[in-house]
Amino acid sequence: MKKTLAAAIVLVLAVAVGVVLYIRHQRAPKPTNRLFVGKVETLAGSGRPGYEDGLAASSLFADPFGITIDDHGNVIVADGGHNNRIRLVTPAGLVETLAGGDEGFVDGPASSALFNTPSGIALTRKGEIIVADTSNNRIRRISRDGIVTTVAGSVARGHQDGPGDQASFDGPIGVAVDHLGNIFVADTYNDCIRKINTGG
Repeated sequence: MKKTLAAAIVLVLAVAVGVVLYIRHQRAPKPTNRLFVGKVETLAGSGRPGYEDGLAASSLFADPFGITIDDHGNVIVADGGHNNRIRLVTPAGLVETLAGGDEGFVDGPASSALFNTPSGIALTRKGEIIVADTSNNRIRRISRDGIVTTVAGSVARGHQDGPGDQASFDGPIGVAVDHLGNIFVADTYNDCIRKINTGG
């Protein structure tokens, strides 16, 4: 009787261990197959520099720097160079300008806002677009209703911490946003990583 009970306990434990190991194996990330060959295809742009919205295949970009993807599958592009625009590529294959135009600095409605070499780009959880406006030495925000505002920085390049309207950057190129809404900036020519908290 005791031997039967002991054998049953060992069997149950063995099965339990096997189940745990199986579940852990199923949840473990699978390594990429070394024989896998990816397929590269052009999403948008004709391969010539310029500016043209419309069908993705015939659209034109000039030095696109940063990209991000929203919850609807739209690809948002910081199109620097001579375009100084924030562009959107829809899943249906259309390209449109969200904000920007001529080189400069203007906040306000997206249709009249101006950028100067927008580079890094990121999305907040609210769907706002954060832009590293590199040659303006500013971090900009495009709200969901299409209003462009300056989060931090000024035209004068420098390295100054503090409130956003008093802070200064020197060629910010990369941006990222955490789940709390804090913005992290690769402040390139200052050789620093900067943080803009939700209070500015």
